[in-house]
Amino acid sequence: MKSLSVVIIIICLFSISCSNDGSVKNKNSEKKKETTETAVKYNDLMVAIHKEVEGPFTNLLNAMESQSYQEMLMAKEDALLTNEAARVAIDAYDNFDGSDEFKKELLKLIAMYDEIIAGELSEMIEMDKTGEMSAEELEIYNELFSQALDKYDVSFNEFAVFQKNFAKKWNFELEETIE
Repeated sequence: MKSLSVVIIIICLFSISCSNDGSVKNKNSEKKKETTETAVKYNDLMVAIHKEVEGPFTNLLNAMESQSYQEMLMAKEDALLTNEAARVAIDAYDNFDGSDEFKKELLKLIAMYDEIIAGELSEMIEMDKTGEMSAEELEIYNELFSQALDKYDVSFNEFAVFQKNFAKKWNFELEETIE
């Protein structure tokens, strides 16, 4: 029930954060001329969506440290539901300057979270179900975590490069990056 509430709240927040300036899909609107100011707003919006995804992912990692199997499962569900809500929110926005490239890049980043959660982290949760592991299992567990971090770093770096190029193209400096 908590997960459903989180998803509903996230969708509502994303919907409310949209102004009527063409940010949200509007099939009847004419193409507007993008500016540095609109590029900054679009970037900030996409970063805000990413931050909404990052929070539950971090909560999942924290739950895994607690070694409570039930907490891990609940945190995993929350993270996956948040990722789905983020995809819905991203789809609700227009492309920027006629291009869906920013949306695609952010969706790739969110797909990385899904892949890590469904893959390495799910395996780690099942291995840690009892809270006890042999030395061999602990080695596998640590290798899975290392693989997850590698995927995370690669995806994050790709998005950071895209974001920096976007900022350069639209002539603004990033105040805060998601690196």
